[in-house]
Amino acid sequence: MEQITSDKISNITIEHVSAGSGLPNWIIQNFVNQYRGLNKSRKKRIMLLYPNEKSRKEGMKKISEQTNTILDSSQHQTIIRLIESLVEDLRIPRKFTDDSVLF
Repeated sequence: MEQITSDKISNITIEHVSAGSGLPNWIIQNFVNQYRGLNKSRKKRIMLLYPNEKSRKEGMKKISEQTNTILDSSQHQTIIRLIESLVEDLRIPRKFTDDSVLF
């Protein structure tokens, strides 16, 4: 059995952000450093979970303006997108909705 070491543990943080204020500066700076190649370690990679698609687009736009590059969309997820991604990765069968037109 593989032993879990500190370099294999992911850190999770929940940041409270006031409505309309956007992302904390430390998150934006981390992405700027990452896209400039200053973060060589994968430990510094961050995945952001946004509450909805609108805030995801706004957050990605703000980071993109600072980095002047195309962002890796896999690091910017909504809860719905994350669940859909996990369902696909784990090959969980999808249920069809009752209101879909299949016939």
